[in-house]
Parts: sequence; structure tokens; C-alpha cells
Amino acid sequence: MRRNTKKAKFFIALVEKYQMSPFYSFEILKEIYLYKVTDREVSGLLNALKNDELLETNQKRITRSGRVQYIWKLTEKGLIEYHRLMEL
Repeated sequence: MRRNTKKAKFFIALVEKYQMSPFYSFEILKEIYLYKVTDREVSGLLNALKNDELLETNQKRITRSGRVQYIWKLTEKGLIEYHRLMEL
């Protein structure tokens, strides 16, 4: 279980702090495992969530492949959908 703590924290942050749908958050988590995103990359995504954007330093260090950018786009899409629903 120790190995998956960053991924679990990312999922929990999406559901609890950002009020994203658990179903959509689970889909993002599934993609993280499918694309074999590392804990270090997930850590960068957590930092990006805290700052509401993918920081330049994180982007240079962590997003060498498109997989993290793909996960970030899914996350942004989920957050946008949540905010749209809250405005109704």
C-alpha cells in the first residue's frame, strides 16, 4: 500500500477538496495506472492542483512525456465540468 500513496492522495484531493465526481476521479485514476504514471509525476500533479496550474518548473521536470499532460487535461476537464454544474 505504501507504493500507491501519491496516487491515492491525488484521488482523494480530487474528490474531497475539489468536489469532483468520484466516478470521474476514478476514471482519471484508472488512466494514471493504465499509462503507468510514476509517483513523482503524480506528486507534480498534486502540486499543480494546489497552484491551479501546471507550473513551469514542474512542466520541465515532470512532463517529459505526453502522459502527464494527458492526465492534467483530464483533470482540468473534470474541474471545469464541476464548476459548470455548480453554477446551475
